[in-house]
Amino acid sequence: MAARLAGSWIGYQARVRPDHTAVADLATGRRLGYRELDDRIARLAGVLAREYGVAPGDRVAMLSRNGTQAIELMYACGRIGAIFVPLNVRLPDSELAALATDADPRLLAGEADLLGRDVATGLPRLGWAGQPGTGGYEPAIAASEPAAPVPVDADDPWVIIYTSGTTGRPKGVLVTHAGSEATMLAGCVAGDVTPASVCLTALPVWHVAGLNLFANPALFMGGTVLIMQSFEAEVALGLLTRAQEPVTHFCGVPAHYQFMEAEPGFAAADLRGFVAGVGGSPVPAALVESWARRGVVLRTIYGISEAGSTVTMTPVTMTPVTMTPAGPATGEPGDVGVPMYISGGENVYPAEVEEVLYQHPAVSQVAVVGAPDQRWGESGVAWLVLGPGAAARPEDIRRWARTRLAAFKVPRDVRLVDELPRNATGKVLKAELRRRMALDGTAS
Repeated sequence: MAARLAGSWIGYQARVRPDHTAVADLATGRRLGYRELDDRIARLAGVLAREYGVAPGDRVAMLSRNGTQAIELMYACGRIGAIFVPLNVRLPDSELAALATDADPRLLAGEADLLGRDVATGLPRLGWAGQPGTGGYEPAIAASEPAAPVPVDADDPWVIIYTSGTTGRPKGVLVTHAGSEATMLAGCVAGDVTPASVCLTALPVWHVAGLNLFANPALFMGGTVLIMQSFEAEVALGLLTRAQEPVTHFCGVPAHYQFMEAEPGFAAADLRGFVAGVGGSPVPAALVESWARRGVVLRTIYGISEAGSTVTMTPVTMTPVTMTPAGPATGEPGDVGVPMYISGGENVYPAEVEEVLYQHPAVSQVAVVGAPDQRWGESGVAWLVLGPGAAARPEDIRRWARTRLAAFKVPRDVRLVDELPRNATGKVLKAELRRRMALDGTAS
């Protein structure tokens, strides 16, 4: 296939709108225009190549929370034909060490405190803050000469994304330049991204959605990317409703929207129309309906590391009534696997039970799992987080559920908790809920 220059759109935007804000780090307040971003990427590429000997095909791993440096490092790797490998900083050292061994990087870059972890011992380190033993990111960029871009083939790898590991050890997914661009362009088209777009990125950048919903599409079109180190509901709600530079594009998991709904200022918030993507786990219809009443259409997205962040996304013209849990119906058989448990010989779908429980006025978040039952084989256990100021007893919830569900679908046990365990992308860790039940002897 024909050779190309990775990330050439950054250079194009640097020429046509040099001073327009490309990225802004909400944690530090730093803002970079396209000209400055392009220059920093070129200089960082020079640092990688000349100071650390990174060559085409070499891997550069990253241990960092969200920040502008992640964008710079991804594009700097692409500029010299190297492979960007962002690692999930929430994993324990033992798992991170296994991923680092699997990736076999030439360099580990990231936040200085994270680089001190027992991962890839002996590997050169490049720390953002420039603390002793971790290199000096800013001084190195300032002193570096820009590296000339290396032509790459469309089928050359650019990124290795490790899966979230909810069903086993995380697996490395190799994403080519063509694959990265296809995912990015899918986000542009499905999300209607324009040069005027302002994207809020709160999903972690070591995840395919954190990079592409809608950060990379916004950079391709010449828009602005606001980077949130980790999701904060109050801050996010403020950014969506502020008069100056309001956010036009945001993607989160259902919990992010639930957290914003729980904010005291939500009821009076002046919500404008914005592209509101949601995915990562089943989206309760009640959540879609509550945001629709505020004039915001939650557009369900289905993505997967192996195929990109935007396999399907509900069009903006669809109403909540016509939506399906993972985008518009195609009329063709698709992913037909549905998790369930069997109680007394009857199939029970946790998503159905969760949908009903979520409609209880006191419930903010819910997760239902099947647990072994000596009489029925399996029965349901519901884990609930109540809304701010709400009060309800487990027996109240079960009594309410019995009026809306068949008897075999009503959870035998209701547990009220302060929060549900989630992975880095916000998915509820149902395996962790089962583990907790096993530890206290109730999963039998």
